[in-house]
Amino acid sequence: MRNPIITGAAAALGAALALPAAADLGPCGEIDDEALFEQAVNFYTVQDFAGFVSIQGMGNMPAGASGDIQRAVFWMDDGVLVASNDGAGANFHIEFERAEGGDLLGQYFEGTSPGPLDSDEIAVLMSCDIEDLPRLVGSAQVTVPEGTMDLTLDLLFLGSVGMHGVMQWETVQQGRRAVIRKPVTLTPDD
Repeated sequence: MRNPIITGAAAALGAALALPAAADLGPCGEIDDEALFEQAVNFYTVQDFAGFVSIQGMGNMPAGASGDIQRAVFWMDDGVLVASNDGAGANFHIEFERAEGGDLLGQYFEGTSPGPLDSDEIAVLMSCDIEDLPRLVGSAQVTVPEGTMDLTLDLLFLGSVGMHGVMQWETVQQGRRAVIRKPVTLTPDD
């Protein structure tokens, strides 16, 4: 049974974000990889939200939102879904694969804020269980001023609304492993 407070909050948030009606939101349930990848092809505005950084031996600490609005483009390259950004900040070029099931927001953000929408709110907006939504996962090694970092994007595809998920950066600096995890939204430009 859904919590009426969550349901009401999700509906209000959807209205505030001017999201289309649930019937227009796209793939709930079965969709083949080719159709999923073709639907994901677009230009997107990318925004990250506050998350956390975990440094080996020091525990978790808050990590604020970057405040930067970036742009990304997804396209097909010989049957592979590929994305890159606009060159602001750390440049990335990622090949995506489809991932199966799971509550990615819960698994990455248990006990912390998952960003603008949590798993229950997404399920209400999409009118289906979050495990039924298609997930796209991609990773790449990215060059930053401090060296290199491994970037992973784990995204729920929400049809015409875009994508919502987790961005994880991982590196080793001065012999210590550091992981930064933040919620991220990708809103299509059209």
